This record gives sequence, structure tokens and C-alpha cells, in this order.
Amino acid sequence: MLDWKNRLNFKEILGLRDHSKFNERLTTVKELKNNFLKEGNILDVGCGENFFKKSEHFGPRYFGVDFKGYYLKEDVKHENFYECDLNKNKLPFKDNSFDNIICTDVLEHLHYPHRFIQELFRVSKGNVVISLPNNWPQYFWDIIIGKEIFKKTGYGLFAKEQEAGQRHLHFFNLEHACQFLQANSPNKFQVKNIRFIFEYANDGFISSIPLIGKIYNILGKIEEIHIHEKFKLNRLSSKIIYFFLKVFFLLIYIPNVLLTAILYGFPKIRFYNLFCRQIWFFYSKDV
Repeated sequence: MLDWKNRLNFKEILGLRDHSKFNERLTTVKELKNNFLKEGNILDVGCGENFFKKSEHFGPRYFGVDFKGYYLKEDVKHENFYECDLNKNKLPFKDNSFDNIICTDVLEHLHYPHRFIQELFRVSKGNVVISLPNNWPQYFWDIIIGKEIFKKTGYGLFAKEQEAGQRHLHFFNLEHACQFLQANSPNKFQVKNIRFIFEYANDGFISSIPLIGKIYNILGKIEEIHIHEKFKLNRLSSKIIYFFLKVFFLLIYIPNVLLTAILYGFPKIRFYNLFCRQIWFFYSKDV
């Protein structure tokens, strides 16, 4: 079985092997369909507003299941949608009902993720794709400097139930997420691939500094097309401005990485924990 620790690589952290585009939702759909999912039906667990269905890449053999009325709007319901209390009930399907199961950033919202993950494998006869967010990097520096993060993140105890919404019930880091996903797969399923998704702009020590952090985050997200459309410049002028902005960003980014490394420690797992935003596990059933 592929172990998640074998996937840790400094080249990803430094941007030399960039998988971040996988996290763009449409790119995710295309890559799932082309490179991992097998022919047959697909169950999207915690489907929300049916993004995968609306992408038109999966066709009529797409099925969705989610809480009644939580995310799903009436105008996006379809004939293959099932309502289910994912906290209390088993999935309303027989064993081995679906060729492919997709469950993206759902388990952290459930009371008993250890129980529910077994449901994903129970109804699958082929592939299972599960993703979890890495909560740690987004709030690490806020915790260190004592910011009030809990209402912003949804982890706090809210005065009124309706204020809480559909929030995360579990706070964990990358290592805990990977250990959970590795340990709770049945023996007949093997981990075939693991993806770590990086977003550089909002990470590290500098992001926690007022004003400088805001400038740093904005520079990290700017693309050449933004400059072209905002200021109505020709493409050459836009490219020149974009080039100098990116050079300036790197002059901040490189010290930020080094400073973060010094403050937080050099082991690869700690690097990943600060810069990785999301973890994807791809399982296949042994035949």
C-alpha cells in the first residue's frame, strides 16, 4: 500500500512540482474522469449543490446524496438525488452499488467520521475518492498571536444554533488527516494515489503581519489577465507589469519560507503542515 509519508517532497513545497491546479474545481472534475474514475455510475456523497453534476462531465449515471435542505437548493435537485442524514443513517444503497464514490471535504462536518467512512467503502465496488482540508496552516499564526478565530472558523460555541451553520466539527492537521485516511480503509481497498494541494499566498509568518500580510496575499493571487482587464492595457504592458510584480512577490515569498521554516522547524512533515491546504486519497478495490 502507498504510504502518505512516501509522497512528501520538498519540490512540491517550493513550487517546483505544482499540483495546485488540481484544486480548481473544473480541473478536478476533468482529472477525476480522465485519470482515475472507471466507467460506470458515480455517487457524490455530500454533493451539496451538485457541482459535479452541473459540470456535465459525468452524465446521467451521476447520483448525489446529502442532508435534507442543508446545502441543496430546489433548483439543483435532480432525479438521482437522495436525501439522507449522514450523521445518523447509513447510505440508502445496497453493498457494492456504485463503480465510483466521490466524497470531497465532507467527513470533517460529521459527528462520527470513523463510522461513516466505512459506508463509502461498503457501497463501492471499484474506486473511492476522499478529500479532507488541512485546517492547520490557515489558522496556525492566528492561534500563535492570540487572535479570536473560533467564530470565524466555525469551531466555537455559538449563542444561537442558526449561527453555526454547516461547520467543521473536527480540527486536525495534515498528519492526523493522512493517518485517519490510511488507517480506516478496509484491507480489500488499496491507496493508489495521494495528492497534496498547495496554496502559497496565504501561508507563513508574513501573512500574519497587518498590511504587509494583505499586500503579500494580493500579490500572490494576481495573474496577468487581472492586470490586463483591470487597467485596459495591451498584453505586452500587462506582461511587463506582471513580471515585476511577481519578482517583488518572490522577494517577499522566499524570506517568508525561510523564516517560517526557522520558526516552525525543518522536517518535511512540518513544512507540509504549514503549506498544504488539502489532502486527496484515491482508493481502488483489489480484484
